[in-house]
Amino acid sequence: MPMVGPQLSIDDILVKEQLMNDDVSSNGQSSLRTSRSSLIKRKKRHDGRYQCLHIAFAASLFGIFATVSLWLALAWLAIKQKSCENPQPSTEFVTLREDTQRLDRISEELAAQFSSMRIKKNMRWMAETSHIAGTVENAALIRRLSEEYERLGFSVKTYNYSVLLNYPDFENPNTVEVEKEGGLWWRLSRGRGHPSGPQQAVNEQLDGRSEVWWNAYSADGSVEGRIVYCNFGTVEDFQTLEEVGDSMYVTRASVVHFGPCQLCL
Repeated sequence: MPMVGPQLSIDDILVKEQLMNDDVSSNGQSSLRTSRSSLIKRKKRHDGRYQCLHIAFAASLFGIFATVSLWLALAWLAIKQKSCENPQPSTEFVTLREDTQRLDRISEELAAQFSSMRIKKNMRWMAETSHIAGTVENAALIRRLSEEYERLGFSVKTYNYSVLLNYPDFENPNTVEVEKEGGLWWRLSRGRGHPSGPQQAVNEQLDGRSEVWWNAYSADGSVEGRIVYCNFGTVEDFQTLEEVGDSMYVTRASVVHFGPCQLCL
């Protein structure tokens, strides 16, 4: 006889279908959780690889920078050591040497522009007349010089000032006389020079004032006494007189050269 299975009621069938649906739903959720977990794991592995790439790139840049810095430092030390072993001339020395050469070149260029004939011509008109300081002739010479400089393009301004300046008696110049034995006087100097040189120079000395010998910074007066020679009248000259025992020059008529010291007693 054929076996007859148990007969199921409608309620049993519904319950069974419900159970089957629950199993399917449970399996689907489990599969979803598995897939999501797999995605999360893959993402974590991807993020880890990306972070490792960042770290490797930064390390490479740091290594390159450190290497370049090291090479630059070594090059600077090598250059500094070489400069210490072979010192270069100072800037001041080089500048001085270059300036000297430049000055020599400028001097040659200026010398080429000078005219000896022009200088001679200028000296002639400047010495045409006697031009003692403070005289009318001196003022005329100043005006002539101003005009010449203005002609060359310079701006000229003259000033007037007063100076205490002694003038000699041009009609009665200073003289030097020596008393000889028997009361006779011998004139050593008449206080005037004699025109000399080429005729043009003689013509320039025709003004009697240019012949008078005088020292503008010496005092007026006449002295009489024993004569003592004092060379140029310098401090060393008077010290020499004291060393040789002739210290009486203070009460005598001292004769000195009219030279570098320009001292007249």
